[in-house]
Amino acid sequence: MYRREVLSVSFIGGRRVAEQLHRPGEAAADQSPAAARQGDQEIQFSAEELGQILASHKRWLETDGREGERAKLSNAWLPEVSLVGADLRRALLSDANLLNADLTGADLRGADLRGATLAPVKGLQVQQLAGADLTDASLEPQVAKFEGLAHVAEISKHARGVFLGVVGGCVYAWLALATTSDLALVVNAVSTPLPIIQTEVPIAGFFLAAPVLLLGLYVYLHMYLQRLWRGLAKLPAIFPDAFSLDEKAYPWLLNSLVRLYVFRLTENRPPLWWLQVGISIVFAWVLVPLTVFLFWLRYLPKHDWLGNVGLSLLVILAFWTGCSMYRITKTTLLGDQVQARPLTRLPEFAVAAVVVVMTFAASSLAITAQRPIEAFGFRLYADLQGVDLKETVLSGISLTAANLRGAKLERADLSATSFHGADLRNTDLRAANLSSAGIEGADFRRADLWSADLRGSDLRGSDFRGANLQFTRFNGADLSGSDLTGTKRLLQRQLEEACGDSATRLPDGLTIKPCEQAQ
Repeated sequence: MYRREVLSVSFIGGRRVAEQLHRPGEAAADQSPAAARQGDQEIQFSAEELGQILASHKRWLETDGREGERAKLSNAWLPEVSLVGADLRRALLSDANLLNADLTGADLRGADLRGATLAPVKGLQVQQLAGADLTDASLEPQVAKFEGLAHVAEISKHARGVFLGVVGGCVYAWLALATTSDLALVVNAVSTPLPIIQTEVPIAGFFLAAPVLLLGLYVYLHMYLQRLWRGLAKLPAIFPDAFSLDEKAYPWLLNSLVRLYVFRLTENRPPLWWLQVGISIVFAWVLVPLTVFLFWLRYLPKHDWLGNVGLSLLVILAFWTGCSMYRITKTTLLGDQVQARPLTRLPEFAVAAVVVVMTFAASSLAITAQRPIEAFGFRLYADLQGVDLKETVLSGISLTAANLRGAKLERADLSATSFHGADLRNTDLRAANLSSAGIEGADFRRADLWSADLRGSDLRGSDFRGANLQFTRFNGADLSGSDLTGTKRLLQRQLEEACGDSATRLPDGLTIKPCEQAQ
């Protein structure tokens, strides 16, 4: 008589224990509790050999394949074997017979279980088969229900609604950005209606509030999506009927992402899978940060320090959130503990550093520039060429480096307004109030300043050649370094209360007293 042995491989406190359990009353001649078929010949596995296979497989997993060897147990005969707590991730178990095996706590994620016998077994839960290939595998009825699919479908329906809302919000924001004029932005026009809904709001307020709302929806969307990824990560990669996870789950765009990271789905990908995945990544992760970035970029011509700093912070937060959420998604679908490795956060820090430098440098450059400049193909100055702002109150706003060539500003209130480096050539400024304005380095060539009020203004380095200065008031104005040659109808008495320096150029016969700081 032969004694039949039952193989038991268990894992207690992280330590592998392999033992042979003898059934009473049976002989001990045949020691083949585990076997693999190779043609018509069976390959025998002793308890020690199977333990060594599992130990080598564990080492293979821990070193990412550099050491050890993957467990190759295809066609293995393993009935009644105890694999409590065994780590069989990505193991090859196709056509293996695990009849009545104890799989309590065994990790079969990503394993090849095609044609395997997994019914009846002990302790098997659906999540233990996450990412596995179960083509033609036999499963117990309660496992084969895959109730997680219904949960994934429910989450997908809600997430899709939020996703479409976010995409719609971004599209609307792009439309608003494209239809907002520089004039409406700079003067913060309340009378400018938003596209489609035609609601009149202060444009500057919209530029600051819309990115906050979009970012809030963005975070809410990814909180929902994270629940979806966790649900998908608990399901097999390929089901017993040979349908893949993305085919079996609720059909919508973002579920295609499993093709990128679920191990058993990275091979034999369908045609154009990369296009679907690329569209998913752009719409779910890139669109909102890009939209917030465009709000910041479009707001730069307003030259508002507080608003630009606020939008810069939102841009940084948006890109940081996008990178973080994508890393978490990747980690969840891979089913690994990648988040525990500090190096995985390097892309987030790199992106944040680049965005910080870029946004604050461009904001500083746009606000302090004394001439029109561009960045990323966008103007960092307001283009108000030829606008009609007669009798408009524009007091205290920033028109630094703005293009106001040919604008109609007759009798406009421009007191305390910043015109540093502005292009005011051929501008109609008759009877305009520019008192106490910062007009350093402005170009007034051929402008009409008849009876304009420039009292107390900083006009250093400005160019007035060819301008009409009849009755223009310069009391208390600083004309250091300015060029007034070739001006029309400028009289000495207009310069009596102004000041300049040795670099101030005047028409022949006119003089100006030096400014105190130049003395």
